[in-house]
Amino acid sequence: MNYYIWPYSPHSLSLIEDHQTIVLTSEENRSHFVDWSDKAVFFFDELSFETLFAYFRQHRGHSIDRIWTLDEEKIIWVSQLNNLFATQRDDTAILFKDKYFMRSALQDIVLQPRFQKASRQQPFSGKGFLKYRRSDSAQGVEDYQDDSEYQQLLLQIPEVSWADYMVEEAVSYDTMYTIDGYRTATGQFRLFAHEYYGKVNEVVHGQYLLLTTASLYQKPELLKRLFTLSKRVVNQLSRPGDTVPFHIEWFYQKDRNRFVFTEIGRRFGGGHIPRLIQEAFGINLLQEYWANLNKTTTFNEQLLYPKCYSATYFQMHDGRALINTHFLNEFQNVFGQQVHDDSAMKAVGQSVNDNYFALQFRALSTVQLQKQAALINERFKEENPR
Repeated sequence: MNYYIWPYSPHSLSLIEDHQTIVLTSEENRSHFVDWSDKAVFFFDELSFETLFAYFRQHRGHSIDRIWTLDEEKIIWVSQLNNLFATQRDDTAILFKDKYFMRSALQDIVLQPRFQKASRQQPFSGKGFLKYRRSDSAQGVEDYQDDSEYQQLLLQIPEVSWADYMVEEAVSYDTMYTIDGYRTATGQFRLFAHEYYGKVNEVVHGQYLLLTTASLYQKPELLKRLFTLSKRVVNQLSRPGDTVPFHIEWFYQKDRNRFVFTEIGRRFGGGHIPRLIQEAFGINLLQEYWANLNKTTTFNEQLLYPKCYSATYFQMHDGRALINTHFLNEFQNVFGQQVHDDSAMKAVGQSVNDNYFALQFRALSTVQLQKQAALINERFKEENPR
């Protein structure tokens, strides 16, 4: 029996009842599982490592094949539970979660920023980032301009905690690409590319981020090179025979025509990427992944081309009060919309989660997507003045 730990609604991952899998979730999600049988889901008053450990200790005599999750916060939990209670070990999860281990394992495998453990005894020249090794996404990241600022940042952290941090150089880039997909137990890959227009750390004063189907589909040789590098990363960090979902981020330096590895997560990307894939390629990535998780299947690995280009538009926080979003109904080819509570409004967005609203729409080219994004931003400012 497989056990899947997921603290959210099953609809967010297209989870369907499976006689080979028991979903472990919190009591507050009971209403989302009303159509599931009692044997397929177990509810915890509190979903914690403590309660999960007690649960699997009580079920030690049962057949526990695998314990799994796509929740990045719980990857380390699941790895430990697997190694203690399941027949299938999970020794590589730490490589997807700990940024220092991740970078160490990928030395001489792909191009990546210069890095080292955080230490006052080891200077680190140039601009860079001080990172908490096991934080999610961009959380726990501080940038600095030189070694002097780096040393000052370290002084703000208790010395006993320095081992939890790493430092890496700042890399200039033109475009950030993401690769999402999964590797099957037989070693086949399903891969999809997206790109960002705009940089999170530069989005201020009512600006926006745009995540789209990658324009690289118009440059297949360059795209194939990026896919090959992505396969190399996944194969280096995981064991043969494992079905591995992934979200990989890459920087592209146009003048040097090269990709620089940023990081990887053992999950699918945010920004509604699975929805963008379904709209552009007609493939339900989540359903396909679940179907491949519990059985060995094969498919054609040929390069797939989009039937259209899809995008998620993020209107980033900039301190103004959100008054009106009715103007979003003016736009065509929209297939998703999420308006967020502005009670946690920030002066400047620091991640894609710091947005007033997100909108998914389609077009026949990335140029058309960019034009519509500019119009959305213009209407946002008109309807929500400072």
